[in-house]
Amino acid sequence: MHLSLNLFPLLTLLLCILTPTQASPHATTIQSDHNNLLNWVQNTNNRLSNFDGSISKGFPLLQTAYEMYQLTKNLETHTQNTPAFDDEDSATLYNATVEFRTAASDLVNRFATKVPHFRNMNALPVARKLLQYVQEKNAATVDNMASKVTEPHREAFKDAAGDIDDYYSAAFRTMDAANGDNSGN
Repeated sequence: MHLSLNLFPLLTLLLCILTPTQASPHATTIQSDHNNLLNWVQNTNNRLSNFDGSISKGFPLLQTAYEMYQLTKNLETHTQNTPAFDDEDSATLYNATVEFRTAASDLVNRFATKVPHFRNMNALPVARKLLQYVQEKNAATVDNMASKVTEPHREAFKDAAGDIDDYYSAAFRTMDAANGDNSGN
């Protein structure tokens, strides 16, 4: 019993690091509250930056996802109060989407190199949840922009969205294979 009490603070810390959104029944979920996710990524990254060894090496995804999320928020802020864009704005937004697509590709490539660390730390479910959230947020942002740009740029936005979705699908396949799921979903 004495040993169990000594382990309790460590288990509590690990629970807070790996599943902060489930810590309270009143906490908002990762899927429903982007500010909660943003705070969680930043706080977890700060906590883990004090560690040495495999646990800190396994979480560059947090910083990468945070950067990707910042880019998403910048694009969202630029588009949220504008009902439509003229040709010049549409061209500018398309250039931003090219940058967005490059960032998504970079995220997936960095992510793929870290999958073994996530597996070794039993952190694949948390990493997958984070990546899935960022994917959904990015897709919604690109779809929103595509609905507001002028016709000549609409197809290019759809192509960019398709490419971004392909990058994430590849990341999920890599993760699922590492987790022993080779079904290809």
